[in-house]
Amino acid sequence: MTTTKQIPTTQNEAWGFWGTMNNDAQAAWPIAMTTISDATCQPLDSVRAFLDSRHGRHFADDVLNGLHAGLNLQDAIHAATQRWMGWTIGRLTSKQHGIPKGLPYLTGFVIHCEIVEEALADRHHRFHFGPLWAIIDPFKGGSYGHQCQTARSLG
Repeated sequence: MTTTKQIPTTQNEAWGFWGTMNNDAQAAWPIAMTTISDATCQPLDSVRAFLDSRHGRHFADDVLNGLHAGLNLQDAIHAATQRWMGWTIGRLTSKQHGIPKGLPYLTGFVIHCEIVEEALADRHHRFHFGPLWAIIDPFKGGSYGHQCQTARSLG
């Protein structure tokens, strides 16, 4: 029996990976989604949150650098994925984002973006269905909310 994974569509066509890839976005999206998911062992929905974030824009910049160096699209995505998997989360990034030190950079930010998106969705849910004090806490700041906001979470 053959099963196929449904690849989530971008929810941020203007920015993130999709917006940065411009004319190559349609072809690059499914390749990037599956390549990153396979490399990080994270679900496609988590990869979609990453690619729709500002971190996805930086990943796309790396892919575009590969294209400009003469790689084809699939090889450029693979090279960027391998490079991001080769970097590790350092002390400062760990402190700023709460990602465990030493984790591969790509894995860390894919998981981070999923957590941020879930937190924003929960915050949005509580805004509509819970008391106002549950979402407004001036003492907690907003460090997560600024990192991986997507067009969906803003609307």
